[in-house]
Amino acid sequence: MFILPEEKSWTLIISRSTDTSGKYDESQDLAKIRMDFGELPQAEPEFTAYFAHTAPNQCNLRLDFGKARAWIVFKQKQKSGAV
Repeated sequence: MFILPEEKSWTLIISRSTDTSGKYDESQDLAKIRMDFGELPQAEPEFTAYFAHTAPNQCNLRLDFGKARAWIVFKQKQKSGAV
């Protein structure tokens, strides 16, 4: 997993690679997903990443740094035929 931070938007990159060196190889990209983006009321001095349970069967990955917050919503996929 990689993050591409820009001034007003961040992108979450999911890689096929299991290389733990941290080297990014674009040819290994499985998905690039634009994250929602907003501003925090006060600056976060250190980069933080955490999951927040926001609703039944749903959580957010939240990334904070400085006054920036980027997040993406993960929802549990419903089984076919579920009511």
